[in-house]
Amino acid sequence: MGQASVQVLYNGVDHEAFFPGSRRLNQLVFVGNLKRDKGIYELLAAFGVVNNLEPELELMLIGSGGEEAGVREVVKSQGLAESVTFCGALPHDDVALALRESRLLVLP
Repeated sequence: MGQASVQVLYNGVDHEAFFPGSRRLNQLVFVGNLKRDKGIYELLAAFGVVNNLEPELELMLIGSGGEEAGVREVVKSQGLAESVTFCGALPHDDVALALRESRLLVLP
């Protein structure tokens, strides 16, 4: 393969905004649309199990979507309202900060 046929595709991540941080908060973060096909209900089921083992752990949901009312109802019915925070859509810099300070990004 010749040099002319090789292309470099750079990562689409802004490394000035998204970089490792303190991870000081005892929380997990989901960033995305609150839609069934994003696995949000599976995430809530799993978080319910984990929250029973580690009750001080929190879940931050960043984003909005057509399933938000249903997601809020599941959070309430599972007794997770004290542990789950709905942030809605956030500016890019606020998402980056949340990711830096949280223990884990979850992508169900």
